[in-house]
Amino acid sequence: IAEIIIEAIDGNGLLTISCEDILESLGLPDIEADEVEAVIKRIQLFDPVGVGARTIQECLLVQLRQFDPTTPFLAETCDIIKNYSEYLANRDFRSLMRVTRLKEDDLREVMRLIHSLNPRPGADVIREEQQYTVPDVSVKKVKDRWMVELNPDAFPKIKINEQYAAMSRSARNSSDS
Repeated sequence: IAEIIIEAIDGNGLLTISCEDILESLGLPDIEADEVEAVIKRIQLFDPVGVGARTIQECLLVQLRQFDPTTPFLAETCDIIKNYSEYLANRDFRSLMRVTRLKEDDLREVMRLIHSLNPRPGADVIREEQQYTVPDVSVKKVKDRWMVELNPDAFPKIKINEQYAAMSRSARNSSDS
């Protein structure tokens, strides 16, 4: 189950397939949705916390659950993310203060807490291909002398078209006569 879930996590760390799709791809009738959900919840606690969430909202809430429960404005932050994320997305802070009854300073603290979260936890661990550096030269010691040789793999392979080479030779020969 975990393998299918991990393979379906995108570069931002979000799960791109539904629980039903996971069940279908498993093709095992004895596995139920609550088992898949339990594995998803477990993966969301992996480092970085929130990876494997299905939405940015879920990702932020998973991260907030890791905070100390006595963190100032934690409950308000969770409430805003759960219930008023559209106001956040539109940066409609006046409406947010009105519906939550928060004062401007309190909302500023909530926003500080939100800004400490990572909406794309997978972006920090992007799977990039390794790029190796090919040296231009190699240096060897031969009989108390250092020898430097060009590395043929470091330079582009040049192939001269035989037809153009023949034309060049004939042009050179005709100008010599």
